[in-house]
Amino acid sequence: MSFSIGVQPPIAHYLGMIDYLLGRHDDANHWWGGAMAMHQRFESQLLVAQTNAAWAGLLADRGTGDDRERARAMATDTLTATTSGGYGYIERDARRVLGRLS
Repeated sequence: MSFSIGVQPPIAHYLGMIDYLLGRHDDANHWWGGAMAMHQRFESQLLVAQTNAAWAGLLADRGTGDDRERARAMATDTLTATTSGGYGYIERDARRVLGRLS
């Protein structure tokens, strides 16, 4: 008998993704805030990085000065975490956000 353990983001992360894709940015922002609180309680570097990258994309798309600065900080934090954690696909997402902010 073998067992495996996997870690998946809470449903709030996925609801944020859906709202982001539907253009409901305020709702996505709300969902990702809840997801991030859970990820931080779990102390999961992977989940924090995953939500940070997605959330940074939303903030970059909203395009206000404060949102863009917050997106830049979140994407930069994500790069630091993903480089040390080996999360290449999340690193790619963070680099895309930073590219859009240039």
